[in-house]
Amino acid sequence: MPDSCASDSCVDDELERLQARVCELERLLQIAPDSRITATVRSELAESDLELMAIYQHLPIIMLLVDEDRRVVRANRVACNTAQRQPDESVGLRGGEMLRCVHAQNDPAGCGFGAVCQDCVVRNTILDTFRTGAAHQRVEACVSLYQEEAAVDLCVLVSSCLLTMQDKRRVMVCLEDVTENKRAKRAQLDHQSQLRSLASQVTLAEENEKQRVAEQLHDHVLQLICFAKLKLDVIRDSIQDEMAQELKQVSDYLAQTTSDIRSLTFMLSSPGLEDMGFEQAVCAWLRDEVEHKHGIKTVFLCDDQLYALEESVSLLLFRAVRELLNNAVKHAEATEIQVHLKRIRQGVQVRVRDNGLGFDATRLFTSQAPRGFGLFSVRERIKQMGGVLELDSVSGAGCTATMWVPLQVL
Repeated sequence: MPDSCASDSCVDDELERLQARVCELERLLQIAPDSRITATVRSELAESDLELMAIYQHLPIIMLLVDEDRRVVRANRVACNTAQRQPDESVGLRGGEMLRCVHAQNDPAGCGFGAVCQDCVVRNTILDTFRTGAAHQRVEACVSLYQEEAAVDLCVLVSSCLLTMQDKRRVMVCLEDVTENKRAKRAQLDHQSQLRSLASQVTLAEENEKQRVAEQLHDHVLQLICFAKLKLDVIRDSIQDEMAQELKQVSDYLAQTTSDIRSLTFMLSSPGLEDMGFEQAVCAWLRDEVEHKHGIKTVFLCDDQLYALEESVSLLLFRAVRELLNNAVKHAEATEIQVHLKRIRQGVQVRVRDNGLGFDATRLFTSQAPRGFGLFSVRERIKQMGGVLELDSVSGAGCTATMWVPLQVL
């Protein structure tokens, strides 16, 4: 059955409307001197009773009216169909007996008196309503009922309210079956867990491949280019004509290529992450690649309770921090950048703040944003790992990026 708050609200509103109307009609019936008015009021009362009975019988919720001994006075059609009982067969039975509760059927003490019954949420909700007069709304409970001779576990939402009928106290108790919703939600959570696990594996595989490419570039391609440059310089030094100048230009190109490959190797790998750990690797990158290379003041703050991070989590966060820092250096024109690491809500929070130009955060992930693709990739990867990325920025007021990911990816 759908667990819709909107539909519940509509039903509650309709019941309140009918109840108010019935009260008003009963008041008019007591004070009306005119027999014609009395007949009209009685007719409207009868119509309201029909509406209430239609709701009572056809609302897809188990509804039981019980007395102070918790015996059924009335049961609606859904309750009888669930228990596979006739309405007259249900009257006089305790609620658990009427619904064929497994514990009520199996315990010699009967419904409400067995050891398991002391913790029964349905029973205790009814007793509390009788004792205090308080109504309860959608209290979650688990019940086990016999249906077609087999025990079935159901998740229900229990609601109750106190009524006085002909000077007798009664409790109307409603059980809304949300078992299918629970199963669907559990399946969705399992699916999300599998996606996070897959994202973790993809991150590790991607990092391993980048590391392999970086090693190939450094150990083979870069060495060959350096060797070729050395040989070229030897040949150039032995030539005295204009060809030497041409060879010098070629040598300069090779030197620039060597520098570019070293930078590419540096970007493909995660320098210091494996040896130093996440915190120290971020601190070193902030110091060497931001402050020393670009002259931007940096501040690094770290709580001392981060503990060891999963490899996939540290890789994800390190690349995300590096992307945010690169964006701040290239686009923000900042004079100070601050990175703060802390543990919060069973996860790691990283906050990167700069005092630069800022930008319109509402346009960040649109096609018009100059820096959107890298951050879009960061946001999606963090989301796949069960985390979040929030950006707070306006033009001219700097930017604060806050990331959070769980300590462990299930």
